[in-house]
Amino acid sequence: MASSSLSTNVFSSISTFTFTTPIKLDRSNYTIWKSHILSAIRANDLEGFLDGSRTCQNQLLTDKSMSINVAVILENPAYTTWKRQDQMILS
Repeated sequence: MASSSLSTNVFSSISTFTFTTPIKLDRSNYTIWKSHILSAIRANDLEGFLDGSRTCQNQLLTDKSMSINVAVILENPAYTTWKRQDQMILS
């Protein structure tokens, strides 16, 4: 990494969170770097993306509640939120 700081932008469903640590990751400081990053992840309730407990939602929902006998396919808003948060952790 070329810069001397690490910026992690994390979007929750309600707000924007920016975390900057002046610690450049190298072989000698992994423990302190990890504690800074995990603090930001935990503060935004995003740890489930790292440990696998927050699973991907179905992308589409089927609405069969219509009075006609045709299923309507709808976009799942929970999937949209999940995808946005998942991608923000990667940035």
